[in-house]
Amino acid sequence: MTVSDATILGSVVTLTLSAAVNAGGTIVVSYAKPDSPPRIEGRNNKDAESFTDQSVTNNTVAPKPEFRGAVVSADGATLTITFSLALAESAESVPAASTFSLSGTSASVDAVSIDGASVVLSLDPLADVGETITIGYTPPTDEMSARLLSGGDAQSVAAFSDREATNNADGKPRPGVARVYETSLALRFDRAQEQGQRPPMGDFGVVHVADWLVHRPGQWAILPLGPLRIMISGPVVERGTCCSSSCM
Repeated sequence: MTVSDATILGSVVTLTLSAAVNAGGTIVVSYAKPDSPPRIEGRNNKDAESFTDQSVTNNTVAPKPEFRGAVVSADGATLTITFSLALAESAESVPAASTFSLSGTSASVDAVSIDGASVVLSLDPLADVGETITIGYTPPTDEMSARLLSGGDAQSVAAFSDREATNNADGKPRPGVARVYETSLALRFDRAQEQGQRPPMGDFGVVHVADWLVHRPGQWAILPLGPLRIMISGPVVERGTCCSSSCM
């Protein structure tokens, strides 16, 4: 670190440093009296003597993470808040869902996780298309409760409110768990669907295959349905365990 400028006002010499000093850093300063002016000189024409490794009180305050933006995912399942600094990821720094507030949406915060400089809020129910969503955060009043902290210096994130999130939710129903019982297959979507909308049977692929079941998350699964087999795509497909079709 070098000195880029020096100014004198009264009894104070102010040095401009080439780089900012971090909070908690240990700093010392030295001065070598030159042989000729300009130099540090009292009003009585007496020069200040050279000195070495004079200790410096470091008043630099560690920066706090600041809100930078928020965005809702296309499926409406998460709202991600981005901060200016990386956040701590320990258990003491993952606050309760209740410390966050949403408005302009029927969605609620169900869970909280931290990834680098981002806080990911899991939403249940989901955010919907066209909603103008704002987000707020209130640190807990109990000092022992978990709160958002900076990763380096454990600085607490200040409260904020009414920060608008970019809403990318498209409102499309997405398939979730499918269960089969004998000749009946139920496919649960992540959103309620418009009642009375019944897609043509030809929109579903039905093929004749051997009586076997492929159970692979995120891949095609073939489910036996009596003499027919239906091919569907979903994140999880499993056999129903109920003893009657009333559980579908």
